[in-house]
Amino acid sequence: MNFFAIFLAQHGTSNQTNYRQIDQYNLTNQNLNSTFAGIYAGALKDLELAIEGASANGLSNQVAMAKIMQAYLFQGISDFVGDVPFTQALDASISAPLYESQETVYQGIIQLLDEALAEIDKGSEDNPGTADLIFAGDIEKWRRFANTLKLRVYLRMSNVDPSTAASGIAALGGASFLSSLEDEPKVAFFDDFEQKNPLFLTDPRSDRIVAQQIVASSTIVDYMNALGDPRRSFYFEDAVNLSDVALPGIYSGAPNGMNNDERPLTVSRVHPFFVAADAPVVFMTFPEALFLQAEAVEKGFLTGNAEALYQEAITASMQQFGISNIGITTYLGQSQVTYPTADTQIDRLRAIMTQKWLALYIFQSTEAWAERRRTGFPDFQGLTAAGSVSFSSPLNSFLGDGAFPLRLLYPADEVAVNPNVQTTGLPPVTTPVWWDVD
Repeated sequence: MNFFAIFLAQHGTSNQTNYRQIDQYNLTNQNLNSTFAGIYAGALKDLELAIEGASANGLSNQVAMAKIMQAYLFQGISDFVGDVPFTQALDASISAPLYESQETVYQGIIQLLDEALAEIDKGSEDNPGTADLIFAGDIEKWRRFANTLKLRVYLRMSNVDPSTAASGIAALGGASFLSSLEDEPKVAFFDDFEQKNPLFLTDPRSDRIVAQQIVASSTIVDYMNALGDPRRSFYFEDAVNLSDVALPGIYSGAPNGMNNDERPLTVSRVHPFFVAADAPVVFMTFPEALFLQAEAVEKGFLTGNAEALYQEAITASMQQFGISNIGITTYLGQSQVTYPTADTQIDRLRAIMTQKWLALYIFQSTEAWAERRRTGFPDFQGLTAAGSVSFSSPLNSFLGDGAFPLRLLYPADEVAVNPNVQTTGLPPVTTPVWWDVD
């Protein structure tokens, strides 16, 4: 899923023709065919079988792990398309499961997480050890992941159903969230046969092909340049010219949606750290957990200090790349980064979401796209250091100027075999999903 969001969040852009259709918002009902099937017939069904087996053997912790991952996947696919199969989705006796509203699906996601946390509370000693590819059997890390995912889910629905979000988040008061970079749920991959990162396998013809096809978007590069962001050398490679000669210390993005004749004279590729065969798949980061808490505090859903959480989130994002304390302090001290305590709540939320969008680069572009749809940020308004930076329609957009994809289309393969998908009305990509009301 993250592949499409790299372009839609304007973290990256298509350098050549391979992915230009997505980058120019020429989205079709073919885009999600393999993704949809892989999630439902693959990952979700495998997790359901794991739950059945673990339940039969009294392995409460393993039941919890599988339910947390089901919740994660149901949210991911629902955020992409809206209404999806849920209650009947994993019943092998039902070939055409009913589609349920995204609101109902979100209620089910919360129930899955509550059930998972209840399983953890049983205090079972079952531990899969290294068979658990995410946390190596550390059940407390799974608890923190589940709580943080609940916080994400409630905030996602906070504009459309603020009362449920407020009560749900208030109930998380005192709960443990992801508390360090070591807490991050991720799966390691290796530059070895059948163990390579799935983004790399999008086009595995050579070690460089994805890095050549997906280059940095000028939207994010220009903004980071304006702020002298010290993460640039970790996010991007040095720019290269048309002869592929590197320009040390220069970072240059390309406009989304460009055709071949519109390619800039210099452009930076995405750093191999994010697209290499051995890059991890990251489900959630510690900086995201802190930004979520900052937003919840700012909105009055949790108690705490929103400014401190905001600063901690930026600090954590930089520390994962080894940025020095001096570099972090200098960055935080800029007027365009300092938390706007004296300004309006909208300004404070803009600051949180803009810095979050930066921290979610590539590994979590799916979340960056979802959060921009939900909040409208980043919009760079009032951020004078951004200069001419804007989150604008791509060049040659198939949707026209000012229009953005707010969902992806139901896959043609699903439409062909499940008549119940018709109950969704098969909305176009410009129709917002349930939680996107602003």
